[in-house]
Amino acid sequence: MDVIETAKARYAELKTQIEAADAVRPEFQKLEEFLKTAEELKQQHSARRRADKDSIVSFVLRPPAEDTSNMAEKVLDQFGPKLPILDIISRLKEAGWRGSGDERKDYKNIYTTLSTKPKRFRNIGMATFERVKTISQKSGRQG
Repeated sequence: MDVIETAKARYAELKTQIEAADAVRPEFQKLEEFLKTAEELKQQHSARRRADKDSIVSFVLRPPAEDTSNMAEKVLDQFGPKLPILDIISRLKEAGWRGSGDERKDYKNIYTTLSTKPKRFRNIGMATFERVKTISQKSGRQG
């Protein structure tokens, strides 16, 4: 067999292989795209699971929130002797009180909390509150 015949035979073999490759190319491309998407989803899922795990751990390990009325007492002791409720709410948020994120609900919550504890807080009018001092607090003794 001469060189030309050998080349023609090889050409025919390669042409057959290329035609076979062309026939499976669409399936190959779909499979390649699927694998790429699956890998991205797997990474996103893993990242989301790590974030969920971290948030659960931080929620479980987070110290319990201090009682709102105790925080309000501290605010009035530090910034009082009397404060309008909007100032109390502002100071509570500065101190780390979470609230609901809805200012109207937060206002009602604090107003109700302070109003329902007459032994600790007094509404002196115009939604302004002061601490009710006990005899031991007035004389400077701890009680």
